[in-house]
Amino acid sequence: MSSEIRCVKAGHCDLCDKIMEFGHVKSDGKVYCLLHAPHLFTEEQVNSYNSLLEKLITGSAIERRLKIDLIYDIDFSNITFTQPINILYKELKEIKRSLNFFNCVFLEEVTLVGFKFNEVVTFAESRFKKKVLINNSEFHGVDSPNGLKLCVNFDNCIFEDKLWFIGNKVFNTFSFTNVIIEKKSLMMNNIFKKKAKFNGCTFLDYIDFADSIFDDETQFNGSDFHGKTYFALRKDSSRDSMFNKKVDFSFCEFNKAKFASQSKDKTIFSDIALFQDVDVDSKLTFDNVNIEMISFKFSFFDKIYFNNERMPDKLYDEGKITSEEMAEQYRRLKQKYINEGNHSEAGKWHLKEKEFQAKKQNWYSIPIYKLYKWSSGYGENWIESIIVFLSLLLLSIWVIFKFSHLKFDPNGWELFKESFSHTLSILLTNNQDSIKAMGIENNYSAIIFIFIIRIILLIQFWLMSLAMRNHFRR
Repeated sequence: MSSEIRCVKAGHCDLCDKIMEFGHVKSDGKVYCLLHAPHLFTEEQVNSYNSLLEKLITGSAIERRLKIDLIYDIDFSNITFTQPINILYKELKEIKRSLNFFNCVFLEEVTLVGFKFNEVVTFAESRFKKKVLINNSEFHGVDSPNGLKLCVNFDNCIFEDKLWFIGNKVFNTFSFTNVIIEKKSLMMNNIFKKKAKFNGCTFLDYIDFADSIFDDETQFNGSDFHGKTYFALRKDSSRDSMFNKKVDFSFCEFNKAKFASQSKDKTIFSDIALFQDVDVDSKLTFDNVNIEMISFKFSFFDKIYFNNERMPDKLYDEGKITSEEMAEQYRRLKQKYINEGNHSEAGKWHLKEKEFQAKKQNWYSIPIYKLYKWSSGYGENWIESIIVFLSLLLLSIWVIFKFSHLKFDPNGWELFKESFSHTLSILLTNNQDSIKAMGIENNYSAIIFIFIIRIILLIQFWLMSLAMRNHFRR
């Protein structure tokens, strides 16, 4: 190669002089290496381009001929890639170097399949004009100066077409902040072993995270989901939970979003999920999701819906979501459905509100909550309230009869009817003539019992009426 032939970018790129032997392109009176060429004009140039790029990425033996075997990291930053990048392997191809695609522009499709990246892969600040497919690859990462284990960095990227990030394993920090995706995209069946950061992203179209697993803390703070959004675990998923550590969706905007577990044996959230101060344009739905792992502080429930919400697999963590916060959350949900006229749903959330209120009561008020639940199911179980009322009434009749001078006679049916009538009269109207007829006017124990039991029956009658009203107005 003549030393006079140099790429016009040679002063800014360490690779230019070393790869000129793969070919060069003259355009507008200037000379470019294949990587920096604005256009490739011949089939030979295209083939050389693809071969060169694959060898640089994979670190093949050709580096020894190019005398760059000591260059451990490859820097592609600030390059505009004019041709498609299409590199696929059936078995994992190990890449032992870090790759830097910082501030690049990809004019054509990018396909990377079957890689094992041992070092950091950086696409930060890049723009992708066409579809991107990254599939069946592993990202292992490396220690960074700030102590984080980084794997892959897409910060501040713009995807003008589809992004399909499918079936990958990310073993250390995944950074995907302030990214804009303009078309329908899929991020399915991935496993994120360490922290995953999606803060400040803008998803302008459909985005699907189905069957992706997040084993460490995950952040979506401040992201905007303008299209349909889907987080789901399907029945045939190999994992039992999607988010295994804290996940934060605070300050997000949702249009139509769904979080769903398609099996009762699986759950979306196994740790706290923050949906604080979220804005919902159309509908945010939770199907078969454990709501007691979610905090909706400062969020409005008018467009948030729950279908077949599951009970927790484990008790909520008082240190993460307090029982007072959960009770307030359920109270607001109850009010939402009351305002909509859906009293059946309102009753369901009323029960949960009272259950959490009972968790933090003082010693003297706990029995009151227990009696409230036992006597009428917190005012929602009308059958239970009737049974309790009738049981108390029959018990009272039996006790008053025992206090009286009358004796039970199997053959004295008329006497029994008369005493039963007097007893009802005592309980319902405190009739003095009936008290005298039963012979208990001077029995102070009987008088005190009648006074107390009448109050109890009155309260139970009110609870029974409340429960019946709540039932029959639905």
